[in-house]
Amino acid sequence: MDLFDNLALGFGVAFTFQNLIYAFIGCLLGTLIGVLPGVGPVATILSIASYCAFVWLLNLQFPVWPTFITG
Repeated sequence: MDLFDNLALGFGVAFTFQNLIYAFIGCLLGTLIGVLPGVGPVATILSIASYCAFVWLLNLQFPVWPTFITG
């Protein structure tokens, strides 16, 4: 019976009003961005890859050591 209790708990959390609103907003924004020409998944992947490359190069130029963060 633990399986059904956990399943009911999962559905109870998933179908809260806040989670449903977030899912609706995510689907709406995904559809609106997907409709625009030239701004599709390829542009999104390239922007994430360029951001990761920037952060990596920034870390090479200005290294942050753990002792600097902790004090």
